[in-house]
Amino acid sequence: MIARWVAFTSREIDARPLRLVQVLVAVAILGDLLAVVRRGALEAVLLPASLGGMSETFSPSAWFPESAWAGPTWFGVLGLSMVFVLVGPWPRAALLVGVVSSAQLGHMYMPGDRAIDRILRTVMLLLLFSRASDARPPARIAAWPADLLRWLLVLVYLQAGIAKLDARPGFLDPELPELYAIMAEPLVGRLDPLFWRPYPLLFVAGGAATLALELSAPLLLTRWCRWWAVAGAALHLGLVATMELGMFPFGMLALYPVLLSPWTEQLLDRAAPYLPAGLRARWGPPEAAPVRDSA
Repeated sequence: MIARWVAFTSREIDARPLRLVQVLVAVAILGDLLAVVRRGALEAVLLPASLGGMSETFSPSAWFPESAWAGPTWFGVLGLSMVFVLVGPWPRAALLVGVVSSAQLGHMYMPGDRAIDRILRTVMLLLLFSRASDARPPARIAAWPADLLRWLLVLVYLQAGIAKLDARPGFLDPELPELYAIMAEPLVGRLDPLFWRPYPLLFVAGGAATLALELSAPLLLTRWCRWWAVAGAALHLGLVATMELGMFPFGMLALYPVLLSPWTEQLLDRAAPYLPAGLRARWGPPEAAPVRDSA
């Protein structure tokens, strides 16, 4: 049994799906920060009420106690660290700075520290200890970070399904489905409540499909992982089309290159001939990429 466990934890995988996750996570976080700027919400989310912000639960930063510069400083540090994750020479150091700055922002403005922020911080920690975050990552790396990423998503989706069963007994109510109430909610929904109200069975079916998907999340640990991921990606794309949930659907989709393996590698292989030489060496087939001596 120990020999099987050692063999399982010692196996290697293509590094490209985890490297792609690293890139997409950084892009999702940068997009979220830019959305705050675009909407003119910097003061609201980065300052306490006493200094013109909107939050009464604002906590001082451990490094900038009672300072009006704390929020803007960590906001800027987080954005800069994600840029360095994408193009800098020290992506591992940038990931560490990103985790710390994101955690500080979450500590300072707790209502704004969403589940997706915590999920992506956890993923950045996984990447931090993976060779996928090397400045020049090898073609093949240890598989355990990808395994832990799948396990994390099993917990996330399974808990979401259980919460719907536990806290929302009306989720499949044919009279007023909870899914309809959520998707027609003026604050986050994009559906016209008057137009869609006569079609409750559509939302009952959608709610049942959502529950089935989330409660079947343990399939991510099996050979059916990529097929489950196709349905999961469709769910998140549906959220993008029908709801305004900020970074959540994009942040979750950023993790899917690992779930869709080996299709991810096959797609990158087919795209390689059309990439510039520098990108082809980094994202092309492993034999085309520079391989560092493990010694």
